[in-house]
Amino acid sequence: MSAAVEISNALVKLLKEGLNVKGLHFVGHSLGVHLLGAVARNLSTRGYVVPRLTGLDAAYPGFYPPILSTPASPSDASFVDMVHTDGGGYGAPQSCGHVDFWPNGGTAKQPGCLPATLLLTSEDLCSHWRSWEFWSEAVAGEQFLGHKCQSYDSFLRGQCTNTQLATLGPSIDVRLRGNFYLRTAAQRPYSLGVRGID
Repeated sequence: MSAAVEISNALVKLLKEGLNVKGLHFVGHSLGVHLLGAVARNLSTRGYVVPRLTGLDAAYPGFYPPILSTPASPSDASFVDMVHTDGGGYGAPQSCGHVDFWPNGGTAKQPGCLPATLLLTSEDLCSHWRSWEFWSEAVAGEQFLGHKCQSYDSFLRGQCTNTQLATLGPSIDVRLRGNFYLRTAAQRPYSLGVRGID
C-alpha cells in the first residue's frame, strides 16, 4: 500500500472522529508536494475535498512529464499555491497551481546561494531549499508580495500589464489566479516587503 493511501486512511479516521476537513491545509516540499497531492486526490474519492495545498518547489525529476507518478495540480484541492525556487533543476519548471510564485525568477541560483561543485550538497540544494525558508519566514509574519506578470523579464523591466498583488504565505487571497513574481534578499530576513516588487 502506498504512503499516500496510508496517510489518507489515517486522515479519514480522524475526519470520521470529528476533524473538520475545512481546517486542512497541506504544505509539502519537493517530493512531499506530489505525495500530498496524491493524498488530496485519494481523499476526494472518499468525499473529502482538501481546501488548500501549498507546494514548496515541487519536485521536477520524474514528474514533468509524469514518469514516476501524477504530479500535484490545481485539481487536487480547492486552492493550490506553489512557490518555485529551483525551476528546471530539482523543482518544477512550469506553473502547477492556481497561483504560482516565482521569487527571483523561480530558478537557481537564488540570491545568496553559492555555486555547487557536487550534487546533493547544501550548495547544490540551496535554491531548492529557499522555498521552505521563504515560507517559514512568511508564517512568522514577514511579508513577501508578488506582482502578477507575464514573465520575470517583464517584471524586472516594469512591464507588467496587471496590477494584482499576492501575498506569499498563509494569508493569501484564494480567489487569485496566475503567476506572481518578486525579489528577495540574499540572506535572512529574505523578505523585502514592498521593495521586493519595485
